[in-house]
Amino acid sequence: MVKYNEIESILKDVGTTNTELKSFFEKFIELESKRLEISELKLKEEFEKEDRRNEIFSDVSPVFKEYILRVKNLKTSFEMNYESAFISNPSVEYLNSAISLYNPSFDTIYNNYNKWQKEISIAWDEMLSESFAASVNYMIDEIHKPYIFQLNEDTKLINNVKLRIGEGESRPDELKEEVIQSVSSILKNLETKIPILENRFNEILTRMQHSGLN
Repeated sequence: MVKYNEIESILKDVGTTNTELKSFFEKFIELESKRLEISELKLKEEFEKEDRRNEIFSDVSPVFKEYILRVKNLKTSFEMNYESAFISNPSVEYLNSAISLYNPSFDTIYNNYNKWQKEISIAWDEMLSESFAASVNYMIDEIHKPYIFQLNEDTKLINNVKLRIGEGESRPDELKEEVIQSVSSILKNLETKIPILENRFNEILTRMQHSGLN
């Protein structure tokens, strides 16, 4: 099926008015419905569904990509700075900054999850909607809750150890070692989990992009 939105974009680029676009669309529907041997009403519904798919994809795609970027950057920031953060204020600031940049990308997906799932179910099908839900749940249950949330807590402990060292306490080492083991274990797990999530997100986006109207 010819994609009307692509033709519409070209016509707008060459200065076609809205009245002319409306007339063109009506004639386009008439001719295309005859070619495909379906009703004009059905064809209009299909084009409206395709437009909605494009809108949903435009909402979801950049957010998924932003999340993967931020969670990778968060992991890298901890790898480079968490040990020095026990004695360095700038290193603690790097960790806090990485967490602050990560949080909005997670919140956007989390807050729109139910809405997007329903929209995908309507604009595509239940199977894609379920795959979308499974991918987001993986992000929440396999990455955010067990690891990112704990990294935030560990950052607080790192700052606590740094303060103890600065105040001359004699035995901050035990807590420091616990934090080091915790962060090290989390980073090791994220090394495996992040690529899995990235592949799942990419698969969802590919299916959204290439399962349009034929």
